[in-house]
Parts: sequence; structure tokens; C-alpha cells
Amino acid sequence: DARGARRVVQLGTLTAAGASAAVALIVILLRVPLLDDLYGHPYRAAAGPLAVLSVGMVCYAAFASLTTAAVAWGRPKVYAVAIAIAAALETLGFLVFGCRTLMTAGLVYSASIALSLLFVSVLLWARPLWTRVA
Repeated sequence: DARGARRVVQLGTLTAAGASAAVALIVILLRVPLLDDLYGHPYRAAAGPLAVLSVGMVCYAAFASLTTAAVAWGRPKVYAVAIAIAAALETLGFLVFGCRTLMTAGLVYSASIALSLLFVSVLLWARPLWTRVA
């Protein structure tokens, strides 16, 4: 039924985002020693961008969960349009801000996927998966 389906999509998305957020928090808190131990002292400079990218990946986890549900529900255009929006925003971001630094690249990626997640969320709020599409 529609309530059960809605619950599966909501819990699946929250679980994916929550698990990713937990891992991201650990990575963010331990990013300097992780980078130092795994790659050496010169990579410490990537600590800031790694934190930003970790947040972006939490957004991507929710995005992937929602768009996979849309595809499974017979609405593959939701994913196609949303990933095209993310790609266009990322391209625009690199054209406007450049990608001379790791931080800029991380911010552009994270913002593009966050905005695409917002698009998917609003779209699926306005026209939920469990409603019939004519």
C-alpha cells in the first residue's frame, strides 16, 4: 500500500544519509591524522577539501537513494533529469569559480549534488512516487 511504500522510501533514504553522515563525521574528525598516516605529511593540506567532500557524499547518499527509488517505481526520468542538473551545475560552478584549488573543486561538487538533491526532494514532495502518473 501507499503508506508502506512511502515508509520504505523515507526510511531507506534516512538510513543511507544517516549511515553516510556517521562515516563522514568520523572522517571529518580524523581527517588530518588519516591523511597523514595514509598518504604522508604533504597531504595534510587536503584536510579542508576532504571535509567538504564528506558532506557532499552525505548529500549524494540521499540523492542516490531517492533516485534509485524513483527508477524502481517506474520513473527513471527523475534520475536522468536530476543527474543532468547536477552535471550542469557542476560545469557552471567550474566555469564561474574555476578549479584552481582542491577546496573550490570540493565546494563546487558538494553544492551541485546538494542542489540536485533539493530538486529531487521538491519534485518528489510535489509528485510522490506512490501516486499514479497519467
